[in-house]
Amino acid sequence: MTKLELPKLFNLSMAVEESSKGIRFLHKVVDGPADRSYGVEVARLAGVPNIVVRRSQEILDELENRGDSGRSLGKMSRKNIQAELFFDVEREGIIEELSQCDPNRITPMEALEMVARLRKKSKGILELK
Repeated sequence: MTKLELPKLFNLSMAVEESSKGIRFLHKVVDGPADRSYGVEVARLAGVPNIVVRRSQEILDELENRGDSGRSLGKMSRKNIQAELFFDVEREGIIEELSQCDPNRITPMEALEMVARLRKKSKGILELK
């Protein structure tokens, strides 16, 4: 869409500063489209869970490497797209929660509740197969 040339239509974007620590929006509107998509970085800044941000980055990298800008996703069924996008996110979410848990700092009841919650999530994932 950024390449469309229509009367009374023009592109503006936010100025961005990139560094090894990530991006920083400079609160300045500039002429022209952005040089690339910053959606994944915006999600990270907005507090979207790391597992979702990581999976989104993987998908974006794959699409950019193919050079199809998402056209191949349009050929897939909605069910296949959802399985492709979210199955790994749910599974990895369980792994991430377990890795962040410190068993020495939770009560036996909290541990039991966590096991029950993760078991329920796991059963949901296995039913997708």
